[in-house]
Amino acid sequence: MEPVYTIRDLEQLKVLADPLRVAIVHHLHERPRTTAQLAELLGHPRNRLYYHVTELERLGLVRVVETRQKGNLVEKYYQPVAEFFQFDRSLFCRTPEGLQALTQSTFNILSAAIRDLELALQNGRIGKEEMEHSVAVQAYLELTPEQIDDFSQRLRALFEEFRAISNPAVGTSAHLALVFYPVRHGMPASEGDLPDKHASKMQEQP
Repeated sequence: MEPVYTIRDLEQLKVLADPLRVAIVHHLHERPRTTAQLAELLGHPRNRLYYHVTELERLGLVRVVETRQKGNLVEKYYQPVAEFFQFDRSLFCRTPEGLQALTQSTFNILSAAIRDLELALQNGRIGKEEMEHSVAVQAYLELTPEQIDDFSQRLRALFEEFRAISNPAVGTSAHLALVFYPVRHGMPASEGDLPDKHASKMQEQP
């Protein structure tokens, strides 16, 4: 598995605008799984999961890492092509369709993070000690365009610093879901500028 994969194709981006596919990639990050295992884990019919996994494989986002013979069938175990996915920032600037797909992908990622947090709390994987090291911030900052650019670059640099030393062998993990977005002041943009009512609320996640 590669450390980082950069999505530069709109079709790939649109694939990740589907919340079920985001969930598939997430669970394949945990360990390689078959389509049947994913179907049982996610509570969906196997043929539906087969279609989504095939699409992810076709677009180069997941791949087969192991095959096992089970009777007359060959089980395929899938894994994402990289530990981290990031978006080419110019991708969503090209068309309203690109911006809409990236916006939906961001919503899906944040929704998946909420589900993960709820599940970790329910099964006891997060307790008092873990919460003492957690960070939760919602803030509205009044910044100049230069300060916004500086803040964005520093966030990226910090993420890259710790992504570079991320090591599954350490036995502990930390989950990150981050969205930083500038917002225009003054009159809202016209409907023709944005693909939907949420589009002004998203920039890009690492």
